[in-house]
Amino acid sequence: MIYKVLFFCLFLFASAQASQRLEFSTDKNCKSVSVPQEYKKIPLYTLQILSTKSVETAQKILKTLPRELKKEIKLYKTGEYIASRYSKATKPQALQKYKKLFRNYGFKDAYIIKTTKWHMLHNFVTYADG
Repeated sequence: MIYKVLFFCLFLFASAQASQRLEFSTDKNCKSVSVPQEYKKIPLYTLQILSTKSVETAQKILKTLPRELKKEIKLYKTGEYIASRYSKATKPQALQKYKKLFRNYGFKDAYIIKTTKWHMLHNFVTYADG
């Protein structure tokens, strides 16, 4: 009986610790990252270029872009899809010129989205250029 009580107390302590700090790994190639909960409140804007079903497909489509643009593109897991997003900014106006640039490269559906620092760190998969 005492073991059950000790196990229950240990479980409660571990649950409380886990709720204060999230540990996750989004990809077998990525290391676990600690993301503070306060990052959920920090708003960020990013330019979503495209959404595909796999990392490989996104990388294949994005390979036609110049290297200086590709190095700023990261891939994020969003539900069942992989979203390709360019850069990040604290104000959406900072991304307007890039939206036009990517549309000129053929990404007609590029749009600016509002997210949080936590979501960008939590859902990160890999970089566009591998």
